[in-house]
Amino acid sequence: MTNTDWMDQALCAQTDPEIFFSDSGHYRDARKICDTCPVRPACLKHAQNIEADRDPTRRYGLWAGTTPRSRSQAGKRAEISGRRQTIIRLDAAGHSVRAIAAEVDITERAVRRILSRHQNGPGEAA
Repeated sequence: MTNTDWMDQALCAQTDPEIFFSDSGHYRDARKICDTCPVRPACLKHAQNIEADRDPTRRYGLWAGTTPRSRSQAGKRAEISGRRQTIIRLDAAGHSVRAIAAEVDITERAVRRILSRHQNGPGEAA
């Protein structure tokens, strides 16, 4: 399958496209279609690719059952997770807290908090 071959199998291709681009933000009918669509993963990846460089306020429409807001939040979570992994990797490589903070552009206090949570394990207080 090429990058867009999946679109031929998308259930939305057989439906009125207007329900996927609601000005009011109500997508109930569109979500019902997305819930049973066999190409949801490809659709979501496509949305993420076309929106990667777009201002979150310019995202529009329901893709793979996800709203513009939920796609924006997912992107932020992925960015935070990637930053956490970078901090942990730099710490393991022996970099100072100050150097790590400068590298990832956050405060030294935030670096210490992330490292403390990582060392204590998820859900444990530092």
